[in-house]
Amino acid sequence: LAQIKTAATAAPAATATKAAATPAATVAPSTATTTTTTAATPAATTVAVTTTGTVSRTTPVTTTGTTTATTGTSTGTGTIIDVAVANGAFKTLIAALQATGLENTLKGPGPFTVFAPTDAAFARLPAGALQQLMANPSGQLTDIVRYHVIPSKLMAADLSNGLQATTVQGKPVKFEVSGNTIKINGAQIITKDIQASNGVIHVIENVIIPPAE
Repeated sequence: LAQIKTAATAAPAATATKAAATPAATVAPSTATTTTTTAATPAATTVAVTTTGTVSRTTPVTTTGTTTATTGTSTGTGTIIDVAVANGAFKTLIAALQATGLENTLKGPGPFTVFAPTDAAFARLPAGALQQLMANPSGQLTDIVRYHVIPSKLMAADLSNGLQATTVQGKPVKFEVSGNTIKINGAQIITKDIQASNGVIHVIENVIIPPAE
């Protein structure tokens, strides 16, 4: 099977040195029925993930540079799902959220922070990988989608170099901040602070993969 290799450097299963204040949300399975067109891959197929490199536990460092110069449009209207659908650049992410049941959670009160890969980011996965993931959404796809969500609201200005935050998936992500450039597990945030009624979206250039057990 194809191995997913992304430009992101996966964070280890380490205790967050600066975790978000809100406890990790429990993600209830969705009752929504979604029809997703996928390749004819057996449902039992899983995609092996190879993570490269390690991230050592780092004490958060407060940066003096601003991180809000390249912010997105602050709408403040509609949920994260509503804003993502209206944007039009997240069709694959929306399909994955629907398939894994996280869509209904992100319609809830929150607050949530979603690091949203664009359709182009998903297209950079190895050939056939997305189809295999979508064929078994309750497997690895669920872990991957939840790894992009933090159960609290983190604006760009809240992110500091070395900060780690625990995701809904249960494992932490790590941030690198240098001036106006912010990366999460090595994937650059290309649009910041797209606000919704129940949280905020940051657009990222690559899909990030949770570290193996």
